[in-house]
Amino acid sequence: MVRKILQMHKELKDIGWNEEYVNQIDKFSIKQLYKALRVDYQKVEWRRLTCNNAACPKWIFISYLALQSRLLTRDRLATWGCAEDVHCVLCGTEDESHNHIFFRCLFSSQVWQNVLCWQSIHREARGWEEEITWLNAQCKGKQTRAEVLGWHWLQMFILFGRRGTNEISKRSQEPLQCWQKRCT
Repeated sequence: MVRKILQMHKELKDIGWNEEYVNQIDKFSIKQLYKALRVDYQKVEWRRLTCNNAACPKWIFISYLALQSRLLTRDRLATWGCAEDVHCVLCGTEDESHNHIFFRCLFSSQVWQNVLCWQSIHREARGWEEEITWLNAQCKGKQTRAEVLGWHWLQMFILFGRRGTNEISKRSQEPLQCWQKRCT
């Protein structure tokens, strides 16, 4: 207990809250202390895509990892010596990298285009950075359309989570057919 008090004393001195300053304060405010202790971090541009999203927490967590480029893709696993085959499970044509698995893979880009088509948005799927920039612009505000688009974007991470299972790799046309039925 004494150690914690001494540590807090040191932290208060570091932020400029020494005894003289505390004695000069007319009215103590927890809010002031919190703001002084809290470090001001720069807000990330993609915060609207993950924060206050009504999607499944698993999808939000996976999207957070993806936005940080921390997903365990096959090319990343191969650099650690954990994967021999680095080809994409979904299309089999290119190496599975972070940029490829989302929006560059033929299969995932078709699914994404069908998701957009379902929302009456007609545009080609682009690369990771371009799509994130576009989504940031589209998901501003509390409009229903923006919230639904943000929720559907997170559903794209189902592909990442299930890409090696029989659900997608052996019956890869099923998700496309499902979204095509919704679009027509």
